[in-house]
Amino acid sequence: MKKYLINNLGIGDLIFFCGTILLNHKKGETIEIHLSKDILNSYRDNSKEYEKFCYEYIKYFLEDYNLKFLSNPTDTNYVFEISSDICQKVINNNEVRIIIQNKLNNTQSKYDNYIVIFTKVRDLNYDNFISSSKDFFNKINNFSGNIILLGEQEINYTGEYAIHGKNLIYSIYDHCVKNIKPEKIIDLTTSSYNFSEFSLSSILKDCNIISNSTETYVFGGGGFFCLSLFTNKLVSLTNDGHKNIFYSDNNPRIFSDINEFNSY
Repeated sequence: MKKYLINNLGIGDLIFFCGTILLNHKKGETIEIHLSKDILNSYRDNSKEYEKFCYEYIKYFLEDYNLKFLSNPTDTNYVFEISSDICQKVINNNEVRIIIQNKLNNTQSKYDNYIVIFTKVRDLNYDNFISSSKDFFNKINNFSGNIILLGEQEINYTGEYAIHGKNLIYSIYDHCVKNIKPEKIIDLTTSSYNFSEFSLSSILKDCNIISNSTETYVFGGGGFFCLSLFTNKLVSLTNDGHKNIFYSDNNPRIFSDINEFNSY
């Protein structure tokens, strides 16, 4: 029996781990898991709150399983790694998709007729965003309803973010505030991202808003890009690699070509 070591602990990584369990294991099975302490230390500031969040997040999506969290990596026998094949299987299995979709949309949104823009961008070259932004904001301003901003206003370049740098991880919050008609904006952003403030309830609140939107725009990739794949609302300008992995009949509005994105 597989005893899983999970090294990548972002919310996108973990949703595909949960999807893989839903795909390959029957309800009621015992699933043994170890979350890498080394990764928590290196990439999550050794945050106990973030570690607790990971456990709660996995339990929420896998509530029909008997979960056993292992304290030592040596107790595991299988390293879970995301691949293109795993991603395609998870997002295109209708049973798994519906389970995750229902978990993400667990209450009625208090807003109606709105588009969501997620302000944190990762894995999309900054120049590519700028090249698409004029047409994008024109479209957004012509939308009849409101524009909800989710995500961070600014990025703290520590840990993992410092490694990737400002050209691949950045916030478009200032661009949105400057280019969208102010009367249209509902600002639900946070000032910056803090591992110690991560909570399952805040993630689910944002996912509920995304699930009930007309469309949700996520540039690049990252955790909310991955979660949005299960909502039928995602529109994304991303890189070629992400498009190759995530584009499907269930997610046809994923673009890596700026002209195609703009014409959409």
